[in-house]
This record gives sequence, structure tokens and C-alpha cells, in this order.
Amino acid sequence: MTDRRTANDTTDRPALPSAAAGGGRVAAKQASCIPLPVVAYSSRLPKRVELSELASREALLAQKRSSDVALAETQIAAERDLKRARLEAQALVSEKAELASRIKILERRLAEAESETAAIRRQLEQSKIESQAKIDAIVESHRQEDNLAEKCETINAELVDLRTRLEAKAAENKSLQTAIETVEAKLEASERYARHVLKKMYTRNEKCEDLMQLRTEDKAALDELNSAIMQFLSRAFQVQDLESENASLKDNYERISRGPGNASSLVSRPDGSGLCLRSSSILQSTRLEQRVAKLESENADLRRSASQLAVAHTEVEGLKAHLERANQWRERALLAEDKVAKLADERDSTAASLVDKHVLLQSQRENEILLADQGQLRSELRATSTELRTVKESCDNLTEERNRLKAAMECLEVRSRRLNRRVVILQQERDMYKRFVDSYEDADATLSSPAGELVHQFSDMVGKLAESLQTFHRQAESDDCELRRLHSDVVSCLSKPSVHAVGCEKLSSAYFECFRSKKEFLLLCRQTNAELQERIESLENARLEAEREIECLRTNGAYNPDETQVLHFKANPATEAKRSREEELVSLRKENAQLQQRVNCIQSLTRPCTFQILQERVCRLYESRSKQTAQGDVETTESGNITLAVHERLKDHPDPISEIQMSESIPSNLIVELKSQLRTEKWRGDRLMETFATASSEFREACSLLFGYNLQIRQPGIYKIQLSSTACNRGEYLKFKVIRVLNAICTTCAFYHFPFDALAYR
Repeated sequence: MTDRRTANDTTDRPALPSAAAGGGRVAAKQASCIPLPVVAYSSRLPKRVELSELASREALLAQKRSSDVALAETQIAAERDLKRARLEAQALVSEKAELASRIKILERRLAEAESETAAIRRQLEQSKIESQAKIDAIVESHRQEDNLAEKCETINAELVDLRTRLEAKAAENKSLQTAIETVEAKLEASERYARHVLKKMYTRNEKCEDLMQLRTEDKAALDELNSAIMQFLSRAFQVQDLESENASLKDNYERISRGPGNASSLVSRPDGSGLCLRSSSILQSTRLEQRVAKLESENADLRRSASQLAVAHTEVEGLKAHLERANQWRERALLAEDKVAKLADERDSTAASLVDKHVLLQSQRENEILLADQGQLRSELRATSTELRTVKESCDNLTEERNRLKAAMECLEVRSRRLNRRVVILQQERDMYKRFVDSYEDADATLSSPAGELVHQFSDMVGKLAESLQTFHRQAESDDCELRRLHSDVVSCLSKPSVHAVGCEKLSSAYFECFRSKKEFLLLCRQTNAELQERIESLENARLEAEREIECLRTNGAYNPDETQVLHFKANPATEAKRSREEELVSLRKENAQLQQRVNCIQSLTRPCTFQILQERVCRLYESRSKQTAQGDVETTESGNITLAVHERLKDHPDPISEIQMSESIPSNLIVELKSQLRTEKWRGDRLMETFATASSEFREACSLLFGYNLQIRQPGIYKIQLSSTACNRGEYLKFKVIRVLNAICTTCAFYHFPFDALAYR
């Protein structure tokens, strides 16, 4: 009985592994599963059995202690792992929050940039309006400067005339002043120097005689000149007659030289080669040539005589002016002689005292008269000096206005060049749109295809072109209004009475020439504007036709059944993509739950301000993800390119680190740790994206090897399938776009090589 009990006891006991060989967790588990042996103490058992049982009990107790120690160590390691996991979760949450905050900051910056661009555009429009107004003002000032420049030229000519007149008046004033001084001297010394006056009278008489002789000589010279003029006139008439005869003789000579001659003057040559003129006709032609040469020599002599006659005319005019001056001096001398004679008679007839008194009174009166004349001359000189100053100021103003008008004209020329360039650009755009419309007639025009988007782009371009043409038309109208206004200003200036009539005539003629040239330019601009309007109308008609075609296609099911077919595959890639997306959503939800736990841990560690920021960012993250999940079941177009979808999701993650840095209550050590964790997570994300891209490319290669199709995802939601045998030939492919549940083929090209079993699968 004892042996059986011991055997049972030994069999019931499991094998006790050592603590060193089993490890911590295994030892702990085994220790927890080891049943303690129940030994019945009795007097029958020998002492050996009791000792063995005691030894085994002590061994079990030692094993239990070692397992407890290993369990504690494993618990410590597990707690460390949990702490590390929590820290990693906190880092991930902070990184996500930082990313979301950065994205929102970027969105804010983008909104601010858009607002700034809108403000800049408004400023540009205002600057354009202001520049247009400035250009208009410059044009007006430039035109006014042109008018003023012409006025300045006329005023300068008049100033030259006035200067010559003023110089003549100054010379006359000087002569008058000298005469006044001489008269005053004569009046003061008339009593003492009467004899000297008589001597002067004799000398003046001699001078008068000399002047009379000069006059007679001048009259004789004038008579000779008149006779010479008459001779020259007769010669001029002879010249006219000779010129008429010369012209008639030249005509006869040309007629004779060109014509073949009369039949009587033609004689056959002795060698029989043809006809020739007789000697009489040859002599006549030579005489005519001699006569023509003589007439030309006479004509040259007559021209020389005419030039001499013109010189004589100028000399006669100079002599006439000299005679007029001599007559004036003669009259003045005669008047002086009469005065001297009267003075002598009065002196002889009256007594010395009376004569002295009378002469003094008369001299005083004459002196007063001369002083009054001198004052009048001085006042006239002052008035002329003031007029000269005003004229100089007006000349300076006119020169400034002329410079301004020149600058305005240069601006107008630049503007006209820009308008011409704009017209050329608009013509090029018109040609481009026309080519686009011609190519669109043969292309696929479904609303779901890129051609429909191009149609919308085309309509936008046509609208922009119409706006640019309207602006061009407005600029042309503004130029026309400016020209009309300038014309009215010039007409009003011409209608006003002015002293400078000749200058106004020159100004009006120059302005009308400029106005004609600008009117021609305006006519050209109007013609180009009319052509551009016709082009705009044609483009609008083309746009309306395109819109009608689009409406027809909408009524037909938003695609052209003649060129497009709707197909479904047995192995639909959209369902696989949807399944993978659902799995990804499940994994993301799990990750969100883990992150929520980490956030709860952070709540106890960090301050309330950081927790509020993180909580706000996490709420925004959940909202964005809920929106994405709501749109994910409807919009399956983004399931084609999963890498792009992942990038877009990562963009929506909040970035709270930037806002945490703004708050001064957060320590810098925590921010540094968060940044380091963010870097590690970024590196991990980039690594995951690279592995995902390689996996997707390997999947496509495997599909092409297994099924013989090359799948290309150029845009999200748009797939292009091509046989691997025809991969080199790019002409055969099948392209479709996922629209909710329906798979519509966008463009096809020779897809009859595809097998027919790829039909009617949803």
C-alpha cells in the first residue's frame, strides 16, 4: 500500500523544470499550475519517506520563490513596455496634432494669401484705372503742349519782331535824347553863342545842299533802275514767248524723232536691208537740234537776267528805304533852319532884353515839352519791359508744357503699340480656340470625360477673351472721346479773338494734320475692333453649339453610345479597393482608440492648456475622418490611387506643436521630446509609403503576368487597361472612370482584342 501511494504521488506530480532553463514566464505559469502534494502522516511511513517528502517540499518552495521573482521581473518589464507604448502613443498623438495644426496654419496662410492676392488684384485694378487716368491727363497735357509749342513759336517770332522794333525805338530814343540834350545846350547857350548858331545854320545849309544833290542823284539812279526794270520785264515777256516756242519745237522734235517719217522722206537702202530717211529729213532734224540748243542757251541767259533782275529789285528796295530816311533827315533839317531863321528875325526885330525873355520862355516851354516826351518814352519802355517779362514767362511755361506733351505723346505711342500687340495676341487666341473647336468636333464629348472639362475651360477662355476685347473697345472709345474733346478745345481756342492770328492759323493747320493722322488711326482701330467683335460672335456661336451638343449627350445618358461602351469585369478592382479601404479604416479606428488611451494618459501628465489643444485637434481629426468615411461609400473614385488618398488624409491631421510653442506655459523640454518623436514617426510614415508603393507596383506586375493585362492609374478614379502583348503599341487600350457604382468607359481605341468574357459584372 505504501508503494502504491508513493507511486501515485510520483506520477501525479508533474516534472519540475529548473528556473534557469525554463525562463521567467514559463516558470511562473508552471508554478501556478503545480499542485501541492497531500501527504498523510502516519506512523507506518518510514523516516526515509518523510525526509524525501520534506526535501521535495523545500524544493517546491524554492521553485515557487524563484517563479515569484521571475513573475515580478516580467511584470516590471511589461510595465516598462507599457510605458514605452504610452510614450510612443503620446508621440504619435502629438505628431498628428502637430501635423493637423501645421495643415491648418498652412490653410490659414493660403486663405491669407488668397485675400492678399485679391487685395493685390484690386490694387492692380485701381492702379490700372489711375494709370489710365494719368495717361489720359498726360495725353491731354501733351496735346496742349503741342498747341502751346506752336503758340510759343508764333510768340517767339513776334518777340523777335518786337525786339527789332524795340531796338529801333531805343535807337530813336537815344537819338531823341541826344537831340534833347543838344537842344537844351543850344537853349542855354543861345544868347552867348548866336554867332555859332549862324555858323551852324550855314553849315546846315551846306548839308541841305548836299542832301539835295544826293536826292537828285538818287532820283537819277531810280530812273535808271526803272528803265532797267522795264527792259527786264520786256525780256521776261520775251523769255516766256521763247519758252512757249521752245516747248512747241521740242514737241515737234520729239514727234519727228519718234515717228517713222513721211513716205516721201523714206528711201530703201541699196543693200535691200530696209528703209532709211532722206538727207533732207536728216538736215531738218539737225537744224531743229541746233535751234533747240540755241533756244536753251537763250533760256539760260534769260534765267540769269531774271536772277539779276531779282537782285536789282532788292537793291531798289534798299535804295528806296535809304531815300525815305534821307527825306526824313532833310525835313528835319528844314524845320531846324526855319526855327533858326525865326529866332534870328526875332532877335533882330526886338530889343535884347525882350528877346532874351522871350527866348528864355520859349526855351523853357520847349524844355518842358521835351521832358514830357521823355517821361512818356520811359513809361513806354517800362510797359515794354513788363510785356517782355510776361512773354518770357509764357515762353517758359510753353516750353514746359511742350515737354509734357512730348512725354504724353510717347506714352500714347507706347499705348498704341501695346494695343496692337494685344490685338495680335487676341488673334492668336482666336486661332487657337478655332483649332480647339475643330478638334473637339471629332473628339469624345462626354461629361465624365476630360473633353467635357476642356469644354468648360474653353467657355471660360472665351469669356476672358470677350472681357479683354471689351476693355480694348473701351480704350478705343476713350481715345476717340479724348480726340473729340481736344478738337473742341482747339475750335474754342480758334474762335476766341487773339492778337497772334498767324500763329493760330499755323497751329490750326498743324493740329488738323495731327487730327487727321489720329483719325485714320482711330478708323483702323475701329475696323480691328469690328473684326474682333465678329470673331467673338463666331466663338460664342461655336460655344453655344458645343453646349447644345453637351445637352444632347446628357439626354443620351451622359456619353456617346456610338463611340463608348459600358463594360463590367468579373474581377472588379473597385470592390477589392473598397475592401482594402474598409480594412484600412478598421485599422485606423483601432489606432484611434489606442491614441485616445494615450491622450487620457497625457491628460494626467501634461497641463490643462496642452490637453485642451490636443483634445481640440483630436476632435477635428475625428470630424475629418467621419466626413471621409461618409464620403468614402459614395465617392469611390479615389479608391484607385490609395497612396494619394493616404497623403490627403495625412494632410488633415492637426499640428498642435506650433500652437503649443505659442503658449508660454509649456516647458521647452516637452516640446523638444515631441519634435523628436514627430521626426521618428515621419520617418516611419515615409518608409511605409515607400513599401506601399513598391507593393502596389509588384501587385500590378503580378496581375500583368497572371492575367495578361497592364493596369495603369494615371489619375485618382481613372483606370487604363492594356494588353501586355500590345503594351509596346500604344494605340490599343481601354480607359474607364468609376462613377458611384457605374463603370463608364472614357476613351477606347481598338479594344476588340479584349476577350468577351469581361462583360456584365457588378
